[in-house]
Amino acid sequence: MPDAIYESDPDLRAEAEDERKRHREAKSNGHDTSRRVIAATPFRWVDPRTIPRRQFLYGRHLIRRFVSGKIAPGGYGKSSLTVAEALAMVTSRPLLGDEPAGKLRVWQINLEDPEDELQRRFAAAALHYGITADDIGDRLFVDSGRKVDIVIATESRDGIEIAVPVVEAIKAEILAKALDVLQIDPFVACHAVAENDNTKIAAVARQWAAIAETTGCAIELVHHARKAAPGQVLTAEDARGASALLAAVRSAQVLNGMTKEEAERANIENPASYFSITNGKSNLAPRSDKVTWRHIVGVPLGNGDATYDPKGDYVGVVEPWSWPDPFAEVGPEDAKEVQRRIGHGEWREDQRSTTWAGIVVADVLGLDASDKAAKAQIRALVAGWLATGALRVVTRKDDRRMNKKFIEVGQWLV
Repeated sequence: MPDAIYESDPDLRAEAEDERKRHREAKSNGHDTSRRVIAATPFRWVDPRTIPRRQFLYGRHLIRRFVSGKIAPGGYGKSSLTVAEALAMVTSRPLLGDEPAGKLRVWQINLEDPEDELQRRFAAAALHYGITADDIGDRLFVDSGRKVDIVIATESRDGIEIAVPVVEAIKAEILAKALDVLQIDPFVACHAVAENDNTKIAAVARQWAAIAETTGCAIELVHHARKAAPGQVLTAEDARGASALLAAVRSAQVLNGMTKEEAERANIENPASYFSITNGKSNLAPRSDKVTWRHIVGVPLGNGDATYDPKGDYVGVVEPWSWPDPFAEVGPEDAKEVQRRIGHGEWREDQRSTTWAGIVVADVLGLDASDKAAKAQIRALVAGWLATGALRVVTRKDDRRMNKKFIEVGQWLV
């Protein structure tokens, strides 16, 4: 293939150069490289209705025979999230809202934490959700990287080396246990190659894709993101290291911590225990801009004693969380009364103004506009009515002939 094709893509150029190097080495060692046969397969037309459907195993994220990714900075709750998701899958319960495709067989390999810490996490989540040993059955498998060595690739002076015995052992165990899902947490610990080298990371990712294809298993690689700046919303492109991993997965979830501004809007005092999940990449399902929220609660294991704490260790467990609905207790008549009063006065958009439109809302609903939580709800209500057209923002001159933004009635409610 002409070199010009690779000029705009350094990663492809590097892969091509590696292939040429292997070709030259094979020839120098006396191997006949011309005997390699690659045959093009004629396209076979089939009725589209007879093509097997994609097998989504958990929500629209985990897919049989494909690799997915979960991306977040450290400490955001991604490991606790995988625990709750594993229990949801083995019990076939929508613990977090996503519907599993039946009672699945799941193997979680955590390559960082010791075995007893993994036991704490699963025990706490089981307590929180009322899950028993009988509910789990023989469908859950959990291993620690401190006991099981899962490094599928290393590098030396000769380049990257795939640990074939390890890869084959993983395949054999997946098939022997008839596993549906394999979770690897974190991805960086399953290899020993340069994290920023696209060619090498692509080779590692291809091995996981080959394992998924050969075994029919869905594989999720949990990966670190770069540290977020204050207020920054992370995307899939913020995954740490080479971009080749993102290119290899077919679905990538991205976790973001709740910001200070979001916490104020939701009247949350401890935003560190809340995070959102977005789909940063979705090749095999419709792309969704939906943001899903999760909350981490501390669950006591009851393993303490009188001298320490009878409740013992507290372990973080992930549970669903929905954004508060500011309109939950606001009826149609309340909205009409807000419009009526707005229509009979001069009300500003600026929250610092003594004639802020939110004062009307507070008066109608009996809220204290000086209270932090109430003010957040009032802002959300005004924003909602502006979005629906019940209210609108106009710019006109005030009493001092200065341009200011006012809130007026938009479309009257009937």
